[in-house]
Amino acid sequence: MLARTERLSVAVRTPPGLVARVAAYADFAVTGDCFARRVCQRFFPYIDQAKAVFDVESSPDPRVCGLARSYGFSVQSCPAPPT
Repeated sequence: MLARTERLSVAVRTPPGLVARVAAYADFAVTGDCFARRVCQRFFPYIDQAKAVFDVESSPDPRVCGLARSYGFSVQSCPAPPT
């Protein structure tokens, strides 16, 4: 793959139904509204392979932040975890 020879990471904005088929080939996933749509668990194959999942919620609920952290996801608009 050209990206690999150039030392670039490969990301996929995957529909939840395809995660199982493509997670092995991507370095991380980008998803949108997985908490609102209740499909975040489908992205666990990335987490299980120690790969990042970045979620963008269009209307983030503050309660999502703790759940996202427990899943190992990064969610836009959530404050940084306490240090």
